[in-house]
Amino acid sequence: MHHRDLESKVTLAVVLFILLITSVMTSGDKLGQVYAKKVSKKDDLKPYVGVDVRGFHTSIQPARYPIAFPSDFYEKSFALITKAGMNHIRYAFYWEAYDKDPKAFMKELNTVAEIADKNNLKVIYDNHQYHTSSWLDSTNGTGFPSKLFDKTKYKHGAGGAPHDTAAEKWWNEWWNNKIKDNEGNSGWELQAQFLRRVTNTVDHHKSTLGYEILNEPQVHRSDQLAKVGKYNTFITNNLRQITNKTLVYSMNIPVHPSGSPKDIALMTPKDRDNLVFKFTIYDAPKPGSFEGNKLSTMLKVAKLSKVPVYIGEWNDASHKDMAKGKKGLVIHTKNNPDPKATNSIVKKLKNLNVWGWAYWNWNYVPHPVPSFNLVKIKNNGDVHTTQYFTNLEKVINKIY
Repeated sequence: MHHRDLESKVTLAVVLFILLITSVMTSGDKLGQVYAKKVSKKDDLKPYVGVDVRGFHTSIQPARYPIAFPSDFYEKSFALITKAGMNHIRYAFYWEAYDKDPKAFMKELNTVAEIADKNNLKVIYDNHQYHTSSWLDSTNGTGFPSKLFDKTKYKHGAGGAPHDTAAEKWWNEWWNNKIKDNEGNSGWELQAQFLRRVTNTVDHHKSTLGYEILNEPQVHRSDQLAKVGKYNTFITNNLRQITNKTLVYSMNIPVHPSGSPKDIALMTPKDRDNLVFKFTIYDAPKPGSFEGNKLSTMLKVAKLSKVPVYIGEWNDASHKDMAKGKKGLVIHTKNNPDPKATNSIVKKLKNLNVWGWAYWNWNYVPHPVPSFNLVKIKNNGDVHTTQYFTNLEKVINKIY
């Protein structure tokens, strides 16, 4: 073999090796799998780990809670979250909160992004809904603005939970893209406009990791799953015009752990570039249990869709310890979760090598279930963490 031929082959091999490494790195970036390195004895790699955070003007809580929102809530909160070894928050915001006060809503989003920048936190901005809207459930509901509810068809307080007839009827119309405001504008288009405004406001911040299309959409019939996919594709296509950051689509509720992964995968947007699939865990996912079966199903969905997994909410609230309260509202009664459960869940998530996770939650408003809030706000506005936060911090430092 001639020297020149040997030199050419060596050069080619080096070039191919560099291209291979570059491809792997680019692929990882493309999927949003950028991990923050933690200096430790094991020199482990840490995914996006953190908490769900709820705000003030970006929620509708001002009308539901008397204690003033601390002026330094985000400064203190984000500093505590970072100090505990976390690098991520999932920030829940609500469309109807924007509809009530757009200026205050956007100002608070800017504040969140700026303070997250300073604390090196990555943020998923979550378009949240719970029980559809305060129009259908004035006590617990929040999400869609009242302008999307035909008052002749949907009475105030008719019920927005998955078991409510009014909610089932409304969501069926939503998936058929028949929900309109009183001027005849499509609900899908109105929501896309709103999410574009959110994206344009925070996309330039280094802390912005991405956006969740819609938290836990209600699906009442299997034939609606493909329609959810059409909706997710519509929103994705809109946002892709202005951002290349991570987009998150959510599992549906009510949850059917034994549902067909192939059917559930129909919700996946067509554009899977930098896409993540989110679902929740609200109990240790033991084999054969409700959460264990759900975890197995959702992992199969992610595999079929070829996208990373994001546990956007998790907590320890056994399904055996649920009770029906007033008006059929399902409440969690497991007020003193075993600290070992937190360790078990976090360990499981690490072993699964999930893209990221967020603990539910960090909220200035208290919750009847203590573990559902990691902070308590004193009358003087001080932000104090709870025993559940202390335990979470210990588990993170131990496992990661």
